[in-house]
Amino acid sequence: MNLYRWKNDVAIGALVAIVSATAAHAASSDVIESRLRALEAEIAKLRREARQAKADAHQAAHAAQSSAANAEAARASTSLMPPVFVSFKNGLFVESEDKAYNFKIGGRMQFDGGGATQPLNGWSNQAGVRQVRLEIEGKAANYWFYKLQYDFAGSQYGTPFNAPVQGGIRDFYLGLQHPILALPFTKEPAFIHIGSYFEPFSLEFTASSRFRDFIERAMAVEAIAPSRHLGAAIGAYGDNWTAKGGVFTTSFEDLNTNPVVGAPPLIGIPAKAGWFPTGGGQYFELTGRLTYAPIMTQHDLLHVGVSGRYHQPNSATGLSDDRVLRIGNRIRSEAYILNQGLLGTPDLSCGSVILPGWTAAAAAHCVNNVESFGVELSAAHGPLSLQAEYLAHTDPH
Repeated sequence: MNLYRWKNDVAIGALVAIVSATAAHAASSDVIESRLRALEAEIAKLRREARQAKADAHQAAHAAQSSAANAEAARASTSLMPPVFVSFKNGLFVESEDKAYNFKIGGRMQFDGGGATQPLNGWSNQAGVRQVRLEIEGKAANYWFYKLQYDFAGSQYGTPFNAPVQGGIRDFYLGLQHPILALPFTKEPAFIHIGSYFEPFSLEFTASSRFRDFIERAMAVEAIAPSRHLGAAIGAYGDNWTAKGGVFTTSFEDLNTNPVVGAPPLIGIPAKAGWFPTGGGQYFELTGRLTYAPIMTQHDLLHVGVSGRYHQPNSATGLSDDRVLRIGNRIRSEAYILNQGLLGTPDLSCGSVILPGWTAAAAAHCVNNVESFGVELSAAHGPLSLQAEYLAHTDPH
């Protein structure tokens, strides 16, 4: 009996253990299954995030590629159209960022008036416009420089034969300063100058009216210095010296820009005068100037210079080469506005010209060439300054 009860108890205990183990296993399976579901959800989430990250990376790469393309296009556009610097100081000035190109637009207006109690000729009082000029100048491609200046007023006084300078082109030139023109004794290369500009002669005549001490130039300078002409020149400069020389011909400021063919008179010319018919060939001249400043500081200056000029009239007459062959006829006194003509010579051309009101007139002076030279001096110390020139003109027959 007891044995039977013991066996029965063991059987019941085993059954309980089995049931407990089964229940525990079932509970453990539920936990594992729950964990598996959580892991699957986490994996699915990670997959979604990975796909999103891949999509974001692709979009970022596309954006970066597009941005790089835009930057390259911007750089290309910048290389074609570089940034510029713009200033309105003393006119309009525009310059590229690399300083290879620039231009400036400016001009000037000058008005004058005066009076004289006892004028020798001209007017006792008058007022008028002296200059109305518009100009553009600048640099191109690092090595080229240029300028165009136009005067809308000109010289309004004098009779037609006294040759007033009409309004029109003044400076009109193109220049080149390239490293190929470098010289061993200069910091900057030499330059080539072609067009219409002041010939390298005289200190006062080559100075702009904006910087001269007086309103008008001295009469001697006006009479002898050659002013602007068409030509070609080469020049160089250093810290305290300059040198320039060239060959020149017609000027926009001549009374006639074309030579006048001579009209020989039929009678009245002695054979021994050596006259021969001329006309049709334009004049030319060779001009050069050297300057040196042994003293050049912020407050002190000493400047010296020398100029030379050889003028060959060829077959030009006083109607085209009037400033040399009728020297002084167009010159007015320093009170220019009053139109007082105090200088003048007869026609020195070798031939004959037709004058207003005359059929023909012979000019037997036969100037073969004209030679001019000048020396110049300028000095300054603080607010004090002085300037002087000596000019000479020879016209051997």
